[in-house]
Amino acid sequence: MVDIMSACIVYITLHAFKTFKMANPSVLKALTREQIEEALKKVRQEVDVPGVKIEIVTEEYYDKALVFMRDNFVLKEPMAVSVGLQWTPELEQIWIRCFKFNISLMFVDEKTGEIIAMRTSKISRKGESVDPSTIKEQPLRDVFDIFTHCERNADFFGKFGTTEAFHFYGLAVSEKYGRQGYGEKICRAAISMFRHLGFDPFYIRGEATSNYSKRIYEKVGLQEIFEQRYDTWIVDGRRPIQNTGIHESMKLYGMKLTQNDRAEK
Repeated sequence: MVDIMSACIVYITLHAFKTFKMANPSVLKALTREQIEEALKKVRQEVDVPGVKIEIVTEEYYDKALVFMRDNFVLKEPMAVSVGLQWTPELEQIWIRCFKFNISLMFVDEKTGEIIAMRTSKISRKGESVDPSTIKEQPLRDVFDIFTHCERNADFFGKFGTTEAFHFYGLAVSEKYGRQGYGEKICRAAISMFRHLGFDPFYIRGEATSNYSKRIYEKVGLQEIFEQRYDTWIVDGRRPIQNTGIHESMKLYGMKLTQNDRAEK
């Protein structure tokens, strides 16, 4: 169960973004580790998953988390497999940058210590965008190409009238623990944590590249805002994404929640 993404910028865009950033400091990026840990305590009281510990992906878990995302996400996600994406130092750094926001969650088996599922998340701001030409490896560039196209056409920030949002990044469940609802449960846990951080309202965005993640996003109440079919996605005269089976498109989703709202059951 899956999705993918990240960020970089050319000089002119970066200069404009720095000016924007100075005038509009990020509220979400100012979150402290203490605030996040306090929110996690409330999530643990609220979300009861028998036999499971809920943890934030902090530095001591990076090595274990990277292996989990490599084996259960990057090398199995239909779109990534289609473009021939491999685990490389460049891709590893993208995941580490995501982890550094300290809002990615893990479900850990209390008995074995194995990771059951991961809901990685980051913070995105209006004005931040990906420049695929900065990506060195062609398969990874192919992934960023379609993400950038979909992000531009979805216009999440314009539709929701916000300048920043929590960003659902990658979702993965170990095959050993599959078909037990952990993907949906960890998404609900993440939404609960965002709520307990105290923002009112708060916004969530996310991309779904497989039918699995689409179903989960729709179950927890995210609204579809854009779809790009793989069979009509053409870059420089070629179709980079083929043979994805039943997974025929990428969809972008968004959600606005207040402290009085609850994700759909």
